[in-house]
Amino acid sequence: MKVWDSIDSLPIYFYWKVIDTRSLEWLLEEKPDKKTPQAEVDKLLRAAWDKIEVEMYDLQLQDKDFIQNLEAERRHYLKKIKAAVSQKTIDVLHYEQSALIHEKKEKSKFDYDQSIVAIEEKIGQIDDKKMSVRRYYAHLKKLKNGK
Repeated sequence: MKVWDSIDSLPIYFYWKVIDTRSLEWLLEEKPDKKTPQAEVDKLLRAAWDKIEVEMYDLQLQDKDFIQNLEAERRHYLKKIKAAVSQKTIDVLHYEQSALIHEKKEKSKFDYDQSIVAIEEKIGQIDDKKMSVRRYYAHLKKLKNGK
């Protein structure tokens, strides 16, 4: 049984399958033997996903926009808590204003297929079942920076 456990080897297609389906089975590069206990497979998959998540956080923390978005989300939730706890009109109004902006951002969710199309427009056709997660995000970063 082989498992992808790094963003350097995991193809972006399978990464997004894990995200979309919430199933770690997509991390299996080769299916396990029927003799392998499911608990062992699950443990290996969880360990692999934990490692991938840490690598992804490290990669995303290099992006200033990611940090700014986290800070904006933090401010939004702090306003929500303050409005709920204080119940002052001004705090509620500040939160409601923040909530409108937050909702707009939430509605503009990331579209994986469109990101593949955007990359292909710049570099030609790609095979997302072979391109690593790290390489994919490197291409997205170049697109975002207009290069």
